[in-house]
Amino acid sequence: MLRIIYTIPIGDGLPIFGYGLFLMVGFAAGLMLASRRAEKAGISRDAALDIGLIAVLAGVLGARAAFLAFDYEPQENSLAEWLAVWQGGLTFQGGLLLAMPAVYLYVRKKRLSFATVLDVFAPAIALGVGFGRLGCL
Repeated sequence: MLRIIYTIPIGDGLPIFGYGLFLMVGFAAGLMLASRRAEKAGISRDAALDIGLIAVLAGVLGARAAFLAFDYEPQENSLAEWLAVWQGGLTFQGGLLLAMPAVYLYVRKKRLSFATVLDVFAPAIALGVGFGRLGCL
């Protein structure tokens, strides 16, 4: 697969990376699946969408933090470099380690069953990870 699938002709060109595109497609597909499964499990579609958004935001923060903690080799050692996720440097394990407690706190606040939420989202996570792995090719 090409690293850059398309370049939008804006300024010097805005690249569309294959991995990022597949991650977005995987997130959207997983969230659609989870929201359908949530209704069948007695969880509102809005709550499922909130859980998905919390998981992805906390996941990106955790994934970047884990990369910086374990694999980061500074070039400029600046805040801008630390936040430059578009240049790579995200780890699945770090994302999972921060997303799970963030979702747990939200689920407890909304008085939902954490086990039910995990059951609803497990296939959606697998679907999203599958699309992400396709983007690695």
